[in-house]
Formats: sequence, structure tokens, C-alpha cells
Amino acid sequence: MTEVSFEEVSGSLQCSLSRLQMRDRL
Repeated sequence: MTEVSFEEVSGSLQCSLSRLQMRDRL
């Protein structure tokens, strides 16, 4: 398993979550 910084993972998760929320609003 490759080592990934926690900030990187949480950042990508927040990005995907915000995209889903924006899609729901449309």
C-alpha cells in the first residue's frame, strides 16, 4: 500500500463531496 498524506486524501474527499452536492442542487 502506497503512503499518502492525510491532507491529500481528505482534500480529494472534500472535492468529490462538494461536486456531488453541487450536482444535487441542479
